[in-house]
Amino acid sequence: MDAQRFDSLVRSIYEGVLAPSGWHPVLAELRRELGAEQSAYLVHDRNTRRTLIAEVAQLDLDFVRQYETRYVDLDPVRPVVDAMPEGGWFIDERELGASTRRTSEFYQDFLRPYGLGAIICTPLINEGPTLAGLSFQSHLRDREPGDAKLRRLRPLVPHLRCAARLRARFGELARHADLGRRMLDRFSMPLMVIDAHARVLIANAAAEQWLSEEGHLFSRVCAAGCGVRRLQLERLARTVCAGSGPAMPAALQLTEAGAAAILVGLPLAPAHALSGVFHEPVGMLAVLRPHKPQQASLGLLRELYGLSKAEVRLVLAWSSAGSLADAAAALNLGLETARTQIKSVFRKTGCASQTALTRLVASLGALH
Repeated sequence: MDAQRFDSLVRSIYEGVLAPSGWHPVLAELRRELGAEQSAYLVHDRNTRRTLIAEVAQLDLDFVRQYETRYVDLDPVRPVVDAMPEGGWFIDERELGASTRRTSEFYQDFLRPYGLGAIICTPLINEGPTLAGLSFQSHLRDREPGDAKLRRLRPLVPHLRCAARLRARFGELARHADLGRRMLDRFSMPLMVIDAHARVLIANAAAEQWLSEEGHLFSRVCAAGCGVRRLQLERLARTVCAGSGPAMPAALQLTEAGAAAILVGLPLAPAHALSGVFHEPVGMLAVLRPHKPQQASLGLLRELYGLSKAEVRLVLAWSSAGSLADAAAALNLGLETARTQIKSVFRKTGCASQTALTRLVASLGALH
């Protein structure tokens, strides 16, 4: 493989990371380079014991269907590859031998009718529940040794491994972001997940509409450089996202050209489902618009943070009581039970004190 073709392939490997079928050109090119009949990118989940042919080049759709529904459990290749290090190479003539292939139902009843006789593959990810890699199937009449084929691909393996991990991570983020968006879409008010720099990471449908219509208020503040409003917004974001300290609720009023909105920042604990999407502190931003119906605050407290009814009652009682003991007495709770519930509330909300919880309840009250 000359340098120009190698560089072109490396570019294609990384360019295909984000697109669902972005590796199709790469698989097709690698198939041609090896002289293989078919190539595929497979992903096996050890938790579900399910193997998916995620991307293919030149594969017959009936071949894919038969493999995934019938022959996957008869595949003698995967148990061997399962024990291989990432970047290692499976060559069936070396790993299985001729006699095993002659008596294998997988080779004789599945591969042979398609004119296929040999398999080489490499695990690109072999960690935790995930085994993912490339597989190439050659024609029955192909007599070129597998080792000779691999010499042409070995320089690409580090790039393939790196890109495979990027694909997996971006896919995971996309799935989490979709789940997060659907979680927020249950609310009628505009809700956004923001980072400590006040950048919008996820927005529900109501927030998307607000950002496109009245959101110029927010957008102009975000684009205002070092202006006072920009500094106020960043301060709110840092307070809510708790980049360097305990998270606290915060609020900021935006008014411009007769339009107005109150941005209410709410903390999200690291244990919150929406926090798990990102590898940085994040918070929630709710938009309160005058003359617009809002969702009940208690519903928000339960839905956003997953608090039980008993925990909500205790939070509200503690917000107006002098001490946790007073709140527990008012609810006929034992003090130890109250302490256990409050620890759970702290974990779910990211708050670390009675003051923080009181501010959270007050902020949610503004959304009532």
